[in-house]
Amino acid sequence: MKPSKKLIEKIIADNDFSLDIAKALKKRQYAIINRAKRKSELLLLSACIKVYKEYGLSEEDIYAKDEENDS
Repeated sequence: MKPSKKLIEKIIADNDFSLDIAKALKKRQYAIINRAKRKSELLLLSACIKVYKEYGLSEEDIYAKDEENDS
C-alpha cells in the first residue's frame, strides 16, 4: 500500500500536520516531508495513522487507490 496523493499534498503543504507526524515518530520534520515526496510506505505506520485520524482524515484519504499507485 502507498499513501494517497491527498495525504502527500497535506504533509508537504501543512506545517503543523507534518510537525505532529514528526513528533509522533520522533523524527525531524524535514525527514517526514522527504518521505512524503518519495511517497514512502513508512508514512503508513500506526503512529502516523493515529495522527491522521486526529486531523479527521478517513481511510480513503490515507491510502492510495490501486489506480493511483500505477502513476
